[in-house]
Amino acid sequence: AQAELVSSLALIAERAERVERVEPATTARQTIARPRIGLVRPWGSSMDEGWTRWVLEQYGFEIVVLRPADFRAPLREKVDIVILTEDGRLPVAATGSGDAGGGLGSGAAPGARAVRPEYADVVTPEDLARFDQFVRGGGTVVCLGGASTFAIAQFKLPVRNVVAGLKPEEFFLRGSLVEVTTDPSHQVMAGMPEKAAVFVDGSPIFETLEGFNGRVLAKYQETGSPLLSGFLIGEKHLHGKAAALDVRLDQGHVVLLGFRPQWRGQPFGTLRVLFNSALYTRPPAE
Repeated sequence: AQAELVSSLALIAERAERVERVEPATTARQTIARPRIGLVRPWGSSMDEGWTRWVLEQYGFEIVVLRPADFRAPLREKVDIVILTEDGRLPVAATGSGDAGGGLGSGAAPGARAVRPEYADVVTPEDLARFDQFVRGGGTVVCLGGASTFAIAQFKLPVRNVVAGLKPEEFFLRGSLVEVTTDPSHQVMAGMPEKAAVFVDGSPIFETLEGFNGRVLAKYQETGSPLLSGFLIGEKHLHGKAAALDVRLDQGHVVLLGFRPQWRGQPFGTLRVLFNSALYTRPPAE
């Protein structure tokens, strides 16, 4: 037995020596510039913006804070990507026809308390036009949860939220886990399993319309219930619909993540979707 052990050790040493003599393979390397990530932070409180910022910072992402006033200049000078969170949407100046897709109006009620100008800051139609140019010129906008509603209206995307306006007795899906089918071949879904559990909380459910140009990143099953944990009423409204989309807008992209990939820093299974989205761009060459 001792002789066999000595022989085995000698063989291992011989193989190790041969391995050490092998020249390491040379591979071509390409340096990828890190995109400049802008996170919209309104002057009012935003819990989802805070959690999103915390998650990104914990994993080493550098964030450029975007206030409403930053939209008065070309965004491309500061960032390559703009992230809009669930409750951190742009405060849009009220107009005679209403605001743009769910932004906060600027009209103050009679007797309302006066606030400092920067805290009451809003974006104007001219600012929104510059935002539109930012995307069409090659920028990326990432919308988390309900912020997708703003983007659909603002950029006139051929996408519809099929559960908008439904009564709770018709459709209810809050604080639950559901299963979706992802497209791991797309950069935003890279590393995700084909069947993935995602967290939803009053999330929009997407249907693409005529003229849609892009990819379905995640979708619900055609029949049955996708519910894994929680409570669901009206599963029929989910059948075959999209949970996440990449919408092409000229040279840019609008990523609509209906589910909540980073909700309060807890759904570790989908944090990579946020990270992939935050890197989904081609920054200008330096």
